[in-house]
Amino acid sequence: MTNADADRGLAANKLGVCRSLRYANSPDAPKQLLELSFDPDVRVQELAILYLGGLQALGALASIATRLKNDSSFRVRAVCAVALGLYEGDANITNALLAALSDPSDRVAGNAVAAIAKSAAVDMVEKLKPLLKRKSLSIRLHACELLIGLGFADHDVLNCLNEIRACHEYLDYESDFEKIAGVLDAWIAENTTKAVVSRNPISVDRLLERARIAQGDEGERN
Repeated sequence: MTNADADRGLAANKLGVCRSLRYANSPDAPKQLLELSFDPDVRVQELAILYLGGLQALGALASIATRLKNDSSFRVRAVCAVALGLYEGDANITNALLAALSDPSDRVAGNAVAAIAKSAAVDMVEKLKPLLKRKSLSIRLHACELLIGLGFADHDVLNCLNEIRACHEYLDYESDFEKIAGVLDAWIAENTTKAVVSRNPISVDRLLERARIAQGDEGERN
């Protein structure tokens, strides 16, 4: 057996431990998952962090928020954004996710956008608008949908959607947030559905229609 084979076997065992702890119904499970969230294998880290979020382990919240901000691995930062979205929203979680919107990794920023939807508030609008200028179409679409869901559909949102529709790129997609959530069981997945951002692939034409309706409603009020 090679060292690589041994490493894969060890990682598989630790991933199995993570899955067992998820169902353990033990007060020690969050502590053990927190330890595994610092495992040398990033795959073990990712799964442990996801399950900590699914369990809403309060003892791990500060660690996940800190790693979302400071971890050197974009994969770890990305999964931390997903995990924070599984907690019941509070100001500290919202602030951590808002800060992640400026992350240089599109995956991290995209996951943060999707997670923010659970605790979305109007005061997020100015934080979200810069995302309309990001290069990633996925992030721009998520930002448009979230802004429309918040009742904020101005000319910037409409222009962004029209620009995206003009691009010769596949426009219906699932974000990393949705793909990662897919590895969890239904109990955890249910916690990710209470969001302004839909779990279905986003249609640009549908978003444009919603934005134009919102614009019309605003015009009537004025």
